[in-house]
Amino acid sequence: MSHPLLAPVLRVPAEVPEEVRNGFDPSNPDDWFEWFVGVPLRVLLIIGVGAIALALVRRVIRRITEHIAEGTPTLRSKRLQGVADSGVGSVLLRANPLASARRAQRARTVGSVLRSVANILIGATIVLLVLTELGVNIAPFLASAGIAGVALGFGAQSLVKDFLSGTFMLLEDQYGVGDSVDF
Repeated sequence: MSHPLLAPVLRVPAEVPEEVRNGFDPSNPDDWFEWFVGVPLRVLLIIGVGAIALALVRRVIRRITEHIAEGTPTLRSKRLQGVADSGVGSVLLRANPLASARRAQRARTVGSVLRSVANILIGATIVLLVLTELGVNIAPFLASAGIAGVALGFGAQSLVKDFLSGTFMLLEDQYGVGDSVDF
């Protein structure tokens, strides 16, 4: 028995087609329409919605990190509107150009990491949803990912520790992009 998606393509001409026995007639446009409205349309919808979600998440991350890099408030609230316009606020924003440059570097670096994480998470979710729609059992993939995660967790403890330490160094502004460190 062939897969239902491949039934129109894998027809043996010498015998009665399996599609006709299953209710699919390749010469009938209504059967093609019913087939297309099923799995292929759902797959296209999953990919389309996933692409839109990824674009929105990336745009939100980019806007927030650019606001942080520029030093402008992300949300327009009454409390924050007059800070940059006041004399004290403008002096504070110009007081230390090195701090502003470091803040901009840090914000853009964190934004890049967040966009990469969003790409991986949303992309993996799209792939798993498409595989589910195509009739692939994803339970073994998820179990394998769990086991592989545990194995990588034990095997790459120092790598994970270094990554987390680097993330916290970046967030706490212990070192800036372009700094040189002497031993």
